[in-house]
Amino acid sequence: LPRGYVAFLNAKAITAGDASDEAKKITYVSSDTSKVTVDAVGNVLVRDDKEAVTEGDKVTITMITGTGITKEVEVTVVDKSSVVPKSEDETLNLCLTIHHANGSTTGDIVNVTKDGTYTVSVEGDFSDAQAIYIQDPRNNEPVYENAWITYKSATINDSVELTEVLDDYKEGKNPYKNNGTQFDTNDPFNAWDGSAFANVSATADNVIQFDTVDGDVTKVAVTFELTGIE
Repeated sequence: LPRGYVAFLNAKAITAGDASDEAKKITYVSSDTSKVTVDAVGNVLVRDDKEAVTEGDKVTITMITGTGITKEVEVTVVDKSSVVPKSEDETLNLCLTIHHANGSTTGDIVNVTKDGTYTVSVEGDFSDAQAIYIQDPRNNEPVYENAWITYKSATINDSVELTEVLDDYKEGKNPYKNNGTQFDTNDPFNAWDGSAFANVSATADNVIQFDTVDGDVTKVAVTFELTGIE
């Protein structure tokens, strides 16, 4: 990663079904916070400090589960010129996707070429929805490699608005995973890992539950801000 860039570690503890929340918790530790920091949810930042951070510096990020299992990832600082920005006319094709127990449903594509505030939506059967997330469904080489997403609000059935973003999500996150090759946010609604908005829970069968909605959910829309697209 170059100085000033952010990456997201999408770590997950594989535990028994009856494991405690403490056992599932992931703690992130940087071997040198003067060069690379990592926050409580796995956002890794290379400090933008030319004196403290130089090309070739290596810092280890250790992920520790609540049961003491560890995994290490090495971050190497590279020159920003090695990251080639894509042309302005290339487009992110973003959509909101429902992950079901046996498949997925995607909403209409929203084309994104620059920083801004966008809304994506999806209609369908949410009775077994395990995750609702924003993605670029294409599997080819990504158009961009860096960005920062911040959730603003969500609307359920065009009537119930969710505006309270939980603390762990207020600062936003890098929406790319798999070493920057796939735009896939994994949330704002996830029955396994938690949701970004208040008044959302999960059943024992890992199905998303909108606590303030009466009746069936047929449509979800999410408004978000995207910045730092490169």
